[in-house]
Amino acid sequence: MDYLNHDGCIGRLFYDLASSCQYLHPQRGRTCVYQRNPWQPNEMGYMTVVEVPYSHDDNTSHTFHLLSKKSRTLSRVRSVGCTISIVNNRGRVKTNWVACKPYVWVWGHKPGDVDDAVQILNDANREHMNTCGCHLPR
Repeated sequence: MDYLNHDGCIGRLFYDLASSCQYLHPQRGRTCVYQRNPWQPNEMGYMTVVEVPYSHDDNTSHTFHLLSKKSRTLSRVRSVGCTISIVNNRGRVKTNWVACKPYVWVWGHKPGDVDDAVQILNDANREHMNTCGCHLPR
């Protein structure tokens, strides 16, 4: 129940629950589910979770490439109508590493927009991993 301590893990919990219940939370697009926003309870929309690269050498998640102005990842995600929250111990939302792995929570009002945002994030992760040598968590 660490998910319920109002930390960043609640986004992953809501996504995991909704994705396991296809009749109450229909899956739309390729990657998202229709669900209530855990941080804005009166808002309904489409959400998904994207893993972030992880370095086994120093035991840290890598999110700086998603926030860098040079990569323009954040502005590209916003341009397709989505928002993201990066959830890790150094990111924008603090979380308990025991309760959940670091991730990017993606939110939008159209399933296609969320799919586009996921593609942007996956491309940014892939490009970063090619230059860094880190990997997605298993």
